[in-house]
Amino acid sequence: MALISSATAAYAYTSGPPSQTPQLSSGHGVLVQASTYSALQAGDYSGETTLKELRAHGDFGLGTFDALDGEMALLNGTFYQIKSDGNAYLDNDSMKTPFADVTSFEVDRQLVFSEASNGPLNYFELQNYLDQQLPTKNIFCAVKITGECSYLEVRSPQSR
Repeated sequence: MALISSATAAYAYTSGPPSQTPQLSSGHGVLVQASTYSALQAGDYSGETTLKELRAHGDFGLGTFDALDGEMALLNGTFYQIKSDGNAYLDNDSMKTPFADVTSFEVDRQLVFSEASNGPLNYFELQNYLDQQLPTKNIFCAVKITGECSYLEVRSPQSR
Protein backbone atom coordinates (compact mmCIF):
# COMPACT_ATOMS: atom_id res chain seq x y z
CA MET A 1 0.00 0.00 0.00
CA ALA A 2 1.19 3.54 -0.72
CA LEU A 3 0.04 6.83 0.71
CA ILE A 4 0.04 9.55 -1.93
CA SER A 5 -0.02 13.11 -0.62
CA SER A 6 -0.12 16.27 -2.70
CA ALA A 7 0.31 19.96 -2.09
CA THR A 8 -0.26 22.80 -4.53
CA ALA A 9 2.22 25.63 -4.79
CA ALA A 10 2.49 29.06 -6.36
CA TYR A 11 5.77 30.00 -8.00
CA ALA A 12 8.59 32.30 -6.90
CA TYR A 13 11.97 32.59 -8.60
CA THR A 14 15.37 33.51 -7.18
CA SER A 15 18.60 34.08 -9.02
CA GLY A 16 22.01 35.50 -8.29
CA PRO A 17 24.18 35.54 -5.21
CA PRO A 18 22.50 35.56 -1.79
CA SER A 19 23.09 39.30 -1.32
CA GLN A 20 20.99 39.95 -4.43
CA THR A 21 18.30 37.36 -3.74
CA PRO A 22 14.87 38.91 -3.11
CA GLN A 23 13.12 38.13 0.15
CA LEU A 24 10.46 35.53 -0.53
CA SER A 25 7.67 34.04 1.51
CA SER A 26 8.19 30.41 2.30
CA GLY A 27 4.64 29.88 3.47
CA HIS A 28 2.07 27.35 2.36
CA GLY A 29 1.53 27.22 -1.37
CA VAL A 30 4.84 28.79 -2.44
CA LEU A 31 7.38 27.07 -4.69
CA VAL A 32 10.83 28.67 -4.62
CA GLN A 33 13.12 28.03 -7.56
CA ALA A 34 16.86 28.69 -7.48
CA SER A 35 17.86 29.74 -11.02
CA THR A 36 16.03 28.33 -14.05
CA TYR A 37 15.98 24.99 -15.81
CA SER A 38 16.86 26.73 -19.09
CA ALA A 39 20.06 28.11 -17.49
CA LEU A 40 20.95 24.58 -16.41
CA GLN A 41 20.27 23.27 -19.92
CA ALA A 42 22.50 26.03 -21.32
CA GLY A 43 25.40 24.72 -19.24
CA ASP A 44 25.30 26.91 -16.12
CA TYR A 45 26.35 24.22 -13.63
CA SER A 46 27.94 26.59 -11.13
CA GLY A 47 26.05 26.69 -7.84
CA GLU A 48 25.13 30.06 -6.31
CA THR A 49 22.62 29.06 -3.64
CA THR A 50 23.57 27.09 -0.52
CA LEU A 51 21.48 24.28 0.91
CA LYS A 52 21.11 26.33 4.09
CA GLU A 53 19.49 29.14 2.06
CA LEU A 54 17.19 26.66 0.32
CA ARG A 55 16.12 25.02 3.58
CA ALA A 56 14.81 28.41 4.74
CA HIS A 57 12.19 28.15 1.96
CA GLY A 58 10.91 24.64 2.49
CA ASP A 59 11.33 21.02 3.48
CA PHE A 60 10.55 19.27 0.18
CA GLY A 61 12.08 19.59 -3.27
CA LEU A 62 14.31 18.50 -6.12
CA GLY A 63 17.38 19.85 -7.87
CA THR A 64 21.03 19.19 -8.54
CA PHE A 65 24.39 20.12 -7.05
CA ASP A 66 27.30 22.31 -8.08
CA ALA A 67 28.95 20.89 -11.23
CA LEU A 68 25.99 18.48 -11.60
CA ASP A 69 27.46 16.33 -8.83
CA GLY A 70 24.33 14.21 -8.37
CA GLU A 71 20.59 14.64 -8.10
CA MET A 72 19.14 16.50 -5.11
CA ALA A 73 16.19 15.28 -3.08
CA LEU A 74 14.92 17.31 -0.13
CA LEU A 75 12.62 15.17 2.00
CA ASN A 76 11.25 16.19 5.41
CA GLY A 77 13.93 18.90 5.68
CA THR A 78 16.88 16.58 4.93
CA PHE A 79 18.94 16.96 1.75
CA TYR A 80 20.10 13.82 -0.03
CA GLN A 81 22.64 13.71 -2.84
CA ILE A 82 22.06 10.77 -5.19
CA LYS A 83 25.34 10.29 -7.01
CA SER A 84 26.10 8.42 -10.22
CA ASP A 85 27.12 5.37 -8.15
CA GLY A 86 23.43 4.99 -7.20
CA ASN A 87 23.95 5.75 -3.51
CA ALA A 88 22.23 8.51 -1.53
CA TYR A 89 24.42 10.66 0.72
CA LEU A 90 23.48 13.20 3.39
CA ASP A 91 24.71 16.70 2.61
CA ASN A 92 25.96 19.71 4.52
CA ASP A 93 24.49 23.20 4.50
CA SER A 94 27.46 24.79 2.76
CA MET A 95 27.00 22.79 -0.47
CA LYS A 96 25.67 24.79 -3.42
CA THR A 97 23.17 24.21 -6.18
CA PRO A 98 22.81 25.70 -9.68
CA PHE A 99 19.12 24.68 -9.79
CA ALA A 100 16.46 23.55 -7.32
CA ASP A 101 12.73 23.72 -6.64
CA VAL A 102 11.72 23.81 -2.95
CA THR A 103 8.41 24.15 -1.09
CA SER A 104 7.01 23.69 2.39
CA PHE A 105 5.07 20.48 2.01
CA GLU A 106 1.67 20.70 3.63
CA VAL A 107 -0.83 18.05 2.62
CA ASP A 108 -3.86 19.29 0.68
CA ARG A 109 -5.07 15.84 -0.28
CA GLN A 110 -4.23 12.21 0.43
CA LEU A 111 -4.95 9.12 -1.61
CA VAL A 112 -4.49 5.56 -0.45
CA PHE A 113 -3.28 3.38 -3.28
CA SER A 114 -3.03 -0.36 -2.86
CA GLU A 115 -1.80 -2.92 -5.33
CA ALA A 116 -4.63 -5.23 -4.25
CA SER A 117 -7.32 -2.75 -5.30
CA ASN A 118 -5.50 -0.84 -8.05
CA GLY A 119 -3.03 -3.41 -9.39
CA PRO A 120 0.68 -2.81 -9.94
CA LEU A 121 1.68 0.29 -11.93
CA ASN A 122 4.75 1.06 -13.98
CA TYR A 123 6.14 4.59 -14.09
CA PHE A 124 3.98 5.78 -17.01
CA GLU A 125 0.82 4.31 -15.49
CA LEU A 126 1.62 6.05 -12.20
CA GLN A 127 2.08 9.36 -14.04
CA ASN A 128 -1.28 8.91 -15.75
CA TYR A 129 -2.98 8.02 -12.44
CA LEU A 130 -1.54 11.11 -10.75
CA ASP A 131 -2.45 13.37 -13.70
CA GLN A 132 -6.07 12.24 -13.33
CA GLN A 133 -6.04 13.30 -9.65
CA LEU A 134 -4.94 16.90 -10.33
CA PRO A 135 -7.58 19.63 -10.45
CA THR A 136 -5.70 21.24 -13.36
CA LYS A 137 -2.36 20.89 -15.13
CA ASN A 138 -1.81 24.67 -14.90
CA ILE A 139 -0.47 24.72 -11.33
CA PHE A 140 2.61 23.36 -9.63
CA CYS A 141 1.89 20.32 -7.52
CA ALA A 142 4.27 18.58 -5.13
CA VAL A 143 3.62 14.86 -4.73
CA LYS A 144 5.05 12.66 -1.98
CA ILE A 145 4.60 8.90 -2.29
CA THR A 146 5.19 6.79 0.79
CA GLY A 147 5.44 3.05 0.25
CA GLU A 148 7.64 0.15 -0.71
CA CYS A 149 9.10 -0.50 -4.15
CA SER A 150 10.59 -3.74 -5.35
CA TYR A 151 12.83 -1.71 -7.71
CA LEU A 152 13.80 1.95 -7.96
CA GLU A 153 15.92 3.35 -10.76
CA VAL A 154 17.66 6.69 -10.36
CA ARG A 155 19.40 8.71 -13.04
CA SER A 156 22.27 10.90 -12.03
CA PRO A 157 25.06 12.37 -14.15
CA GLN A 158 28.71 12.24 -13.16
CA SER A 159 30.12 15.52 -11.86
CA ARG A 160 31.32 17.96 -14.57
